[in-house]
Amino acid sequence: MKKSIFILLLIVVSCNKKESKEIDKSPFGVVVKFITAESLMDTIQAKKYIDIERVYKKYIDEENTTAQNVWESKLLFSYNLSLDNKFTNYFPFHEYDFKEIRNNNKSSILFTDKNVKASIESIEYLLELDENENWIIVDILPKKKRLDN
Repeated sequence: MKKSIFILLLIVVSCNKKESKEIDKSPFGVVVKFITAESLMDTIQAKKYIDIERVYKKYIDEENTTAQNVWESKLLFSYNLSLDNKFTNYFPFHEYDFKEIRNNNKSSILFTDKNVKASIESIEYLLELDENENWIIVDILPKKKRLDN
């Protein structure tokens, strides 16, 4: 009798184990770490989570001749803007709904602004698993709202 109660108790305890995930290594965790590192101007940390060449090469121009220059200019602009009391360099996560869509080695994190009057409707981060099985940002797609005339 005692043996069967012990076995039953062992089965119940085993079945009640909660599954845990390392959220900080998930696509969402990577995007949050990246946004935070950028807002703190921690480029060494931010580079761990993004393929700068793939994300920023489409913005190369005469002034910014490399993807790295484009990214650094964007960071510097955001930082300088944040020095004005009207603006902040921090991402207001609480003002967005977010959704993660994962398909094998690709993922998409979509932030949709809760404010219907915001100029940017959503920001989508596209990620892929690298050769070390780490998620890396490969594109950032802001979607601006259409202005009705």
